Amino acid sequence: MTSGTGLDQDTDLPLLLGALRAAGRSAEPVTWDADPVQWDAFDLAVIRSTWDCVGRLDEFLQPGPRPRPA
Repeated sequence: MTSGTGLDQDTDLPLLLGALRAAGRSAEPVTWDADPVQWDAFDLAVIRSTWDCVGRLDEFLQPGPRPRPA
């Protein structure tokens, strides 16, 4: 789980994805506010670079699907 900024600026994210895939795991980066995300389709979520959640903490902490901000 990352942020839109994290997709572009988290230099460790490609390394993590590569290591998971090399270990035979399916891995994909998903932004925490992606619309729609079927979170129950994942076995594991690694919370990484959710940098924009600080200004949107209430939204970040809400369970369930999240609409993208306008």
